[in-house]
Amino acid sequence: MKNLLNKYLTGVVLFLIILGIALVVDNTSYINIGNQSASVASLVTNNSAQPASGYAWSNTVGWINFGTESSDEEGRVYVSNNKLYGYAWGENIGWISMNCENDDSCGSFSHGVSQEPEGSGALTGYAWGENIGWIDFAPTGGGVNITTNTSGINTFSGYAWGENIGWISFSGDSPEYGVTTTWVPPVCTSFTYSDWSSCSNGNKNRTIVTSSPVGCTNGDPILTDSCGGSHSSPTITTCSYEYSSWSECVGGEETRTVSPDPTDCSNTSDILSRACVATTTATTTATTTLPISISIISSTSTLFTGETFQFTATVTGTTTNTGVDWLILPIDTTNFYGTITENGLYTAPNQAVN
Repeated sequence: MKNLLNKYLTGVVLFLIILGIALVVDNTSYINIGNQSASVASLVTNNSAQPASGYAWSNTVGWINFGTESSDEEGRVYVSNNKLYGYAWGENIGWISMNCENDDSCGSFSHGVSQEPEGSGALTGYAWGENIGWIDFAPTGGGVNITTNTSGINTFSGYAWGENIGWISFSGDSPEYGVTTTWVPPVCTSFTYSDWSSCSNGNKNRTIVTSSPVGCTNGDPILTDSCGGSHSSPTITTCSYEYSSWSECVGGEETRTVSPDPTDCSNTSDILSRACVATTTATTTATTTLPISISIISSTSTLFTGETFQFTATVTGTTTNTGVDWLILPIDTTNFYGTITENGLYTAPNQAVN
């Protein structure tokens, strides 16, 4: 009986020890989740983050819960203008942290999903799961975006990539699933602008340099306004020029041109003109006729048949034309009186002439 009682007490003690260990483990887990809850709640409040809801899907690990209406901070993802906070839960893989700021581990284990540019809805960076490793929200061939809708419920779309689990889809219809958020891009409340441009064709413009809060979306980046008065005329630069000499008077006008050609000045014309009267110059040509004489030098007067004789002529009274045309008269095509060349070489006929 005593041995039986000892065995019973030993069993009770062992049960209590196991129960104590279980309570400690459970309490530790509760404390950790509680710390995560407090940290995420602070981040959400300080960054005006809005909750996400719904499920993503992985063909490898199944559903990944980004939050439900009854989720506490530690079991929900939140969206701010520049970052994601909180935790998603995979039924087969456990917790997935969206940002190392959730548990102040950035100093030794930095990670995080952010929006770049801020407020654009384009997600980039990495989430982390202790059981599955890194999840890339902007992988090659994929990428996750938050698309704004007029209903105010904005949807996640696209694909993330888990280094150990493959693709994670954020929306689908077989069966229908998806992740949504009540976050919307912030409304701009103030801007700083560049200076107004010069007035051109009745308009001037300036662009937004910065806007507040960061990541806000409303506000035309280029503002245009009509301009007149002081804005309607460009700044006039007064310039001095060098001109060419006046041209000859043609058609009652003479001109001169600017050198060099003005490109940014407005106080002169490229070509200047003025009226003129052409000067008339009379030219008289006097013609004087001088006597011209031709003398023929000959030392022979008798030739036998077939003999030749060179006639020579001297022209005086002109220097422009001293040539002589030689001709036998009367003209006879039978050469009865002989022949003479253009140079004055005479050939006697083949029979004697009385």
